[in-house]
Amino acid sequence: MTWDKVVICDVWGPGKSHLTPPLGGNLEFRLVRRPIRGKDGESYPANYAVEFVDGHAPAEWAGAIFTPMGTEDVKGIGGLPDWDPSKPPVKKYQDVINAAASDLARSSTRRLETIVPYVDNSGNVGYSAVRLFRVENARQAPTTHLFVIEAVTVAQSAGGVRALQDGVGHGPPE
Repeated sequence: MTWDKVVICDVWGPGKSHLTPPLGGNLEFRLVRRPIRGKDGESYPANYAVEFVDGHAPAEWAGAIFTPMGTEDVKGIGGLPDWDPSKPPVKKYQDVINAAASDLARSSTRRLETIVPYVDNSGNVGYSAVRLFRVENARQAPTTHLFVIEAVTVAQSAGGVRALQDGVGHGPPE
């Protein structure tokens, strides 16, 4: 799988603030494969480090590592026209991606996933799960694949970061 150039051209929804480059424009990055060797000597992808084009890195993405998750390809996204920056087919893309929300939400759907921190307007640290899906044959030629990225707030703690009891005997008691 190639992750040399990922360009996010349109961003909408509640995770938008985590996907906006500080200098404006499109969010553009590449993912660097970080493999491990198995006992058979083969190389397996353990995770992917994020490398941004200069000036395109939102601060909270510093050091982000994406982990491969799921085993099934994304379904329900296809037949999209190629992206034309001069006249982007935004509504068509949003409608097709929104219609596939249940497939994107399945834990078995193949994706890369990371957690990025953020600071809200009140100075509280929170976390968003960021999921990156590569959808093959989603668009018409010349570029057939499509990257879909989703950011979902998973935790926010008032006053800052703190450890919580996890219910299995680990972590500090509350």
